[in-house]
Amino acid sequence: LVSSAMLLGDIKARYAKLFSQQSWTNKWLDVIDGSAILAKYNDTQYPLACVNEGTVDQKWALIFTSTSDFRIVGETLGQIGTGTINADCKPINPVTGTPYFSLRDVGWGGGWSAGNVLRFNTHPANAPAWLARTVLMGPATAEDDRFVIQIRGDADN
Repeated sequence: LVSSAMLLGDIKARYAKLFSQQSWTNKWLDVIDGSAILAKYNDTQYPLACVNEGTVDQKWALIFTSTSDFRIVGETLGQIGTGTINADCKPINPVTGTPYFSLRDVGWGGGWSAGNVLRFNTHPANAPAWLARTVLMGPATAEDDRFVIQIRGDADN
């Protein structure tokens, strides 16, 4: 019998590295790639909302197609939808039926142009874990061989 615990500390979905840049360079860097711009999303007053149920570990790019409309693109998910600065942006995670993240329409500043990009990363509540189980060759010694995995934590949703 083996028992182990991986201590994660407080777990809560969150976002990080929110910034805007002049154009999309097809690079998923966590810093501005190219020129900075004056257009911003005000995440101080209107923070991006992430909930434990829908958030995934993803780098996001909102790529503007006009002065108000944008494509929603994830690094590994690809394009999952479109949005506009004139309405709340809540792209739905099809697995959970809840938003990957939410941006409020009142947070958008002016000055956006086609080609501009808002970049940010989202991180879910659970930390990634890798499990490996090794069974050596030989005759079976137990008929009831099994293992159980349980994720436990205290998370604010």
